[in-house]
Amino acid sequence: MRLRIMALALVALTGRVLASQVQGVEECRNITSDPERLACYDAIPTSGGEKAPVQLAKSFYNVLARDTYRGINAPRIELHVAFANSTDKPVKALSVLIRIRDAFGDDVLVTEAKMDIDIEPHTQSSATPYFYWEDNEFDPGSAYRRILNPVSSKTAQTDVTVKKILYRDGSVDSY
Repeated sequence: MRLRIMALALVALTGRVLASQVQGVEECRNITSDPERLACYDAIPTSGGEKAPVQLAKSFYNVLARDTYRGINAPRIELHVAFANSTDKPVKALSVLIRIRDAFGDDVLVTEAKMDIDIEPHTQSSATPYFYWEDNEFDPGSAYRRILNPVSSKTAQTDVTVKKILYRDGSVDSY
């Protein structure tokens, strides 16, 4: 064991490849020494995750009880959203990732959704589009039951991340 540690230390000192000199993943793959290869991979700059030019502007929840006169046949939670378009093109549809967390920051619900929405360039959509989750009395693990407590107690942390944008001209941007 000591011999192995000493050999690794010797390789690290004598055959050291500076990660700043190695460019690209292909060159890192050619390095045989594990510590040097890992250092090379760590030195590769990563993109910071480009933000979508259409962002969530505001959101709010409505918790609704059953009301058959209004067409609400089961208790439900609505998430109303509004988006701001900072591009020069009108938006036709969005694909989003909705992440709802409880007060401790633990994920309670993570879901993808798509929505048809018209947003003119450099404007904000109204808060008319919404997502909803209805209570299912036969499913104790339903999305409604998982988010009811954090939403009702106003401790829910909601992130709506735009993943794809479909513009009116037919072009699509992914993020």
